[in-house]
This record gives sequence, C-alpha cells and structure tokens, in this order.
Amino acid sequence: IPVTGHFSTQAEARFLVDKGASVLVGMIRDTEDLDSALLSRLRDLRIVVAPSLGNAGAALEIAKRNTRRLFAAGVPLAVASEGGDPFRETELMAEAGVPPLDVIVAATHNGAMALHQLEDRGTIEAERRADLLLVSANPAEDIKNLRRVALRMIGGEFGH
Repeated sequence: IPVTGHFSTQAEARFLVDKGASVLVGMIRDTEDLDSALLSRLRDLRIVVAPSLGNAGAALEIAKRNTRRLFAAGVPLAVASEGGDPFRETELMAEAGVPPLDVIVAATHNGAMALHQLEDRGTIEAERRADLLLVSANPAEDIKNLRRVALRMIGGEFGH
C-alpha cells in the first residue's frame, strides 16, 4: 500500500521520507537551495514525486524550477492535479523544463507506479488495462496536443 504525503517545504519532504512515504504530492516551494542528499534519497528509493504545480500559487516559479531539478536528478515524477485540470498540470510540468515525452511517462507509467498499479496499467502491453487517448496531433512536439483528443478508450471500450 503506497504511503502518500503532501508537502511544500524541504523539511516536510525530508520528514515524510524519513517516515516511509513512497509518494510525495507537492513541491518544495520554500527554497531553491535543494539538499543534494535529499534528492539522492528520493532517486535511490524511487520515491515518486507528483509536483501538483497547479496548486503552487504565488510560489509557482520556484516550484517549477525545483521540479526541473528533481527531474534532472533522476527522481521519478508523476502527474497529480488534485482535483484540477490534469492537462494543465502536464503543461506546467513541460513549462518547468520536463520534456514532453517524459511528462507523458509521468502521467502514465510513473502514475501507475505511484498508485502501486504497474501490474495492470501504466504501459501498453498485453494483459494490461486499456485506457488510452488517441490525439490528433503529436504531444511530443507540444504537450498541449494532449488536449486534442480524437478518441478515448477506457477499460478496453471506445467512448467519447
């Protein structure tokens, strides 16, 4: 069972990691002086961080820069919109400097990893749950193309 914690400061992130959290939702917004030991622990323990940039408020630019730093350090990122627009969250991650294809990995594979559901979702493979978006333009060129949904498949069934 994933242990998830919400955080907005480096001290909170450190505390949650020390207490065994496997998923962190939020982003360090109190400093840009990130502790390299914390980044190494997040990476080495494969703790998934879902930046939830849409909830960063006035500290959005700091949160975006720190998201880019976590990505560069090899920390697995996921997408969490916390009730907001998940497409907007992917766009904010791309604005933060995460390449579009890595944002898609964050929204699919790493999201399933964060939810401990990699055995049946998160990648396109036989025997996996078929939840897909067919888009009319390449999101690798512009992450906003994820909004151009031509066809949706949920649980192996096409819908609108």
